[in-house]
Amino acid sequence: MYLTTLKLTNFRNYQNLKLDFPEKLTILVGPNASGKTNLLEAIQMLSFSKSFRTRSDLEVIRWGMDFCKVDGEVKNNEESQKLELVIDTSSGKLKKGVKINSVSKRALDLIGKLPSVLFCPEDLNLITASPYKRRKYLDMVLCQVSKRYWAALSELRKVLLARNQILKDMAEHKAEKKELDFWDSKLIEVGKLIMSLRKSLIDFYNTKLVSIYNQITGEDKYLKMAYKPSFTLPKEFSLESIASKFKGELEKVRWKEIVKQRTLVGPHRDDFYFLLDKKSLATFGSRGEFRSVIIALKMTEVSFLEEKLGQKPILLLDDVFSELDQERRNSLSNMVGQQQTIVTTTDILHIDRGFAEKGKVIKLPI
Repeated sequence: MYLTTLKLTNFRNYQNLKLDFPEKLTILVGPNASGKTNLLEAIQMLSFSKSFRTRSDLEVIRWGMDFCKVDGEVKNNEESQKLELVIDTSSGKLKKGVKINSVSKRALDLIGKLPSVLFCPEDLNLITASPYKRRKYLDMVLCQVSKRYWAALSELRKVLLARNQILKDMAEHKAEKKELDFWDSKLIEVGKLIMSLRKSLIDFYNTKLVSIYNQITGEDKYLKMAYKPSFTLPKEFSLESIASKFKGELEKVRWKEIVKQRTLVGPHRDDFYFLLDKKSLATFGSRGEFRSVIIALKMTEVSFLEEKLGQKPILLLDDVFSELDQERRNSLSNMVGQQQTIVTTTDILHIDRGFAEKGKVIKLPI
């Protein structure tokens, strides 16, 4: 599976743009602010129907325009599919439209049509970033393989909004316990699925991370990705056992939640961390180890999507070669030749010559 054509209309800084991609490697060269990251953002929007850079779809519409459109043509074996995403504000309300082969579809139907893995300089800070950033990473991976997960995340936001309002009303003696009980059951139902799928994802990662990390570094160290939910999960892990433990935890913190007027336990407070030879990477790791771990994380993500979807995802590398030393550049270059890869850089000299010669170089207009 690979992206053959990308067309942008009123997307970010692009009024009209069309690019054709080869099956393997493309290198996009342009100075800062030329729109390199915008191109990768557009590609990922065909994977998710939303941006990885902003919470508001309005921000991707070109200044002064009332709509934008992203078109992509994807080839899988001998079959081609046309994907279209439109964000339109011409009616005064934001509307999002998705089409697959010119037929209107739900945003959910984009899942699996153009799987992608993005690696950008900001990812190098993932280890020490906020828990929100790490949860977002898990969500972006799982949303590409599971419509149930996507729907559960959407439902979780609604449940938390309603439940927090009930907690506020209870603090002001305007609501009763039975109203909170109703939203507790909703939170448990959606939360147990999210937590189960996140744990399964991390369990998969732990079957791959060690070997990939040691391949990158030439060392023999043990790397583990540890799930850190807001409460200790039962040893006998199942949806039923999570629900039972979740219910007990909510009962424990009920009065504290009423005082604080917000939900204190659940998947919205999940986190994960890395252990390298049983030590906290965030606390004891070097900057070089951080970089090697993130490369291993991204390549493991490629393996996960391939296993779940039965096809290799597109690898999007946003100006990361300039952030890596020569050893890690070589490691990354050696690992990206198995799938379509689109690389951005401000200077072609940041890309090893032998690697660059394998692909198509496109110079973006300033």
